Amino acid sequence: MQLIKGKRSVMEALMASAKIDRILVRQSETGKKELMEVLAEAYDRGVRVQQVTPQEFDRIPKIEDSPHQGIVAYVDELAEHSPLKSSKVLQ
Repeated sequence: MQLIKGKRSVMEALMASAKIDRILVRQSETGKKELMEVLAEAYDRGVRVQQVTPQEFDRIPKIEDSPHQGIVAYVDELAEHSPLKSSKVLQ
């Protein structure tokens, strides 16, 4: 399982039909317009979205020093040729 962080990376994973286990959203970010499109896409695709407290979100491994925009996704292993294989994926 890999962790993808940030609005754009999570949206790219959704659009690429990546096998997403779940998306975690920091509660303080859920009402933000920038995330609404990503969340709507996740719901349309039946991906589980979980709101977590800021404290819970900050305890996600490898997230503390990473720009994440309040959203991350746990994704099954990505294909080696996937355009999502980038520095946005935390291994």
